[in-house]
Amino acid sequence: MESAETAEGVASAPAASLAWRCLVPSDAVALLAGPGDDGVEGIAWESGAELSVSGEGDTPKELSDRVLTLRGGRAEKEAACYLIVQRIYQWLEISEGRPGIFVVVVPASSAAALQGSEGAAALEAIAEDTGVEVVLEEELIGGTDDLPLRIAGALGPTVAAAGRVGDLLQALADAAGDASALPGLSPPATPPRSGLAPSVLASLPP
Repeated sequence: MESAETAEGVASAPAASLAWRCLVPSDAVALLAGPGDDGVEGIAWESGAELSVSGEGDTPKELSDRVLTLRGGRAEKEAACYLIVQRIYQWLEISEGRPGIFVVVVPASSAAALQGSEGAAALEAIAEDTGVEVVLEEELIGGTDDLPLRIAGALGPTVAAAGRVGDLLQALADAAGDASALPGLSPPATPPRSGLAPSVLASLPP
């Protein structure tokens, strides 16, 4: 994706690769935390992504689920996401082709953009293109500054939608040019120049 140009005509520096985060039912954590191919280490080896699961010490007391964080390139994160959703659906005994629910963690700092007319249209397009239900909840996840984005659909379409949501958040981070705007980022290599970047939501590919 090309960098958005500022009002001064200078392209802003893209933000570092944004981590993808999702919620995992606490009862299913043992499935991902254990050794072997089904665990985090096996998923990381197979996908090439870096994975980490929040523990009791860094999970808010108000949150009954655990936060799973994926880092790496876009392809690696999507591959890891597929394996994670696959294991969650298997744990929930969701038959192949049947819809399940997968929850993506969205920074509250991006809520205004996603809840606006262009953001809502982008989420609606993701839902229509992938054939899933995409709902950005309004209440914060307990003990965090994040919002849950619920994706309801079969395995493949759900992962495709999650990847598109990740692209959308990355586009917002790139437009802001500020790694501190969204969690899971490292500072960009080159500080962005001043100026207002135009909206990137409407230019996202279908």
